[in-house]
Amino acid sequence: MPKKHRVPQSELLAIAKAIASRDHHKAQRLCRSLGYSSKRGTWRYHGQRFAAWLDDTSAKPSGKYFVKGNSKLPFYKFSALPIVTCPGAGQCAKWCYSLKAWRYPSAFFAQARNTVLLLEQSPHLTKAFEKLPKGVPLRLYVDGDFDSVPTLDYWFTLLRSRPDLKAYGYSKSFALLASYKGQWPDNYR
Repeated sequence: MPKKHRVPQSELLAIAKAIASRDHHKAQRLCRSLGYSSKRGTWRYHGQRFAAWLDDTSAKPSGKYFVKGNSKLPFYKFSALPIVTCPGAGQCAKWCYSLKAWRYPSAFFAQARNTVLLLEQSPHLTKAFEKLPKGVPLRLYVDGDFDSVPTLDYWFTLLRSRPDLKAYGYSKSFALLASYKGQWPDNYR
């Protein structure tokens, strides 16, 4: 049986940094350097699909942006790339639990896709948010964090438009949250 192709965390972090800095060309080059495979579920397969999507991020990407949990996690959740979207990360970046998800290509590229959609404040993400079921609990950032005031304002504007949702999150972006001058939504804790 052939050895399973693994991608070193340092390579994934390089892709994540390129995405966070909005350098789509570099992210594409790094994703394509993983190689090509038509075998679903592999790093190469996901990397090629993601690189192709970066050519036109106005196209609707595949997958769910808000994922419904299970009996242990009874809420909808949204994740982005950890560390590169966490301006408040300190020592925790060395042992971030979110990096464990990077063992799986689908998890890494879902976080990558969500990060691109969020940084672009994509209408695809906005429409998916608007379609969340009425009154559901929503956890923002199981992975990742508020990266900037524009991102914070984007979420808070969306949350104010859906007062029926019960949103919450954990954040280390304390300085960013404290600097926010807009109206905090009543339905975010």
